[in-house]
Amino acid sequence: KYHLKGLIYYGTGHFTCRIVKNNESWFHDGLVTGRSTINEGLLTDLGDLKVCNGKAIQTAFYVA
Repeated sequence: KYHLKGLIYYGTGHFTCRIVKNNESWFHDGLVTGRSTINEGLLTDLGDLKVCNGKAIQTAFYVA
């Protein structure tokens, strides 16, 4: 069984990401959040994971 651990998004010449831990999503955008992450809540409550703040998903990381 595989578990989603991260998502990388790209748009307007800039990357952002979501880190998944304990079914919670943590958003990171170095230009906006610096070294911090923002808790977005439960992954299951986010809806469509293919887009984040107008940026399209590029990569999803899964671990066994």
